Amino acid sequence: MINTLEDIQKKAIELEPIADNEQLLFQKLNSLSTDSLKTALSSYKRDYFKPVNFLRSEIAQKLLNKEEVTAETVEEIEDKIVKRDKAYFSKYGTELLKSMEDYPERKRSFFNSWQNFSILFPFFYTDKEKEDTNKALEELCLKLISDLNLKNYKYHYVDFWGPQNFGQPFCWLALYPAKRGSHKNAYQLFMCIKVASTT
Repeated sequence: MINTLEDIQKKAIELEPIADNEQLLFQKLNSLSTDSLKTALSSYKRDYFKPVNFLRSEIAQKLLNKEEVTAETVEEIEDKIVKRDKAYFSKYGTELLKSMEDYPERKRSFFNSWQNFSILFPFFYTDKEKEDTNKALEELCLKLISDLNLKNYKYHYVDFWGPQNFGQPFCWLALYPAKRGSHKNAYQLFMCIKVASTT
């Protein structure tokens, strides 16, 4: 459960090593508990086709079947998704196959912008953790505004999902004058919550 700044820091400490080390990322992935995998799988319905979420669903299912997942496994599933391999996906029925067939074509691969950490991130940061983190970040913003006696200030925060939803091992928040309309157009009091650098 993530309720405090210290809890957010602990999560950053947990995510940092796997963001930077693919070998450790897959080692941790393959050692996730059955409950964690079932939670991840339940987030990705397989009655319609969305490439990245479908990839995550396939990975979760393989892990639940006690199959080891490696970077090569992820590439193989990506390839089947890109090729819309009907034989491979026939186990999900005609509705999914139709959804896959109707999915718009792309000039580039569905997975062109996705690193393995981004694909696997939801296995290590659940919907409940996201909800708790966002609540804790909002409370922190409100407390800072109150403690610093900042009149007419607004706040903006970004959790571990990051601004583009690719996943990141840190969170941040910004306090800014309300009259500026957005944190993007203002000088800010900015705070990043991450693992401290050792250099």
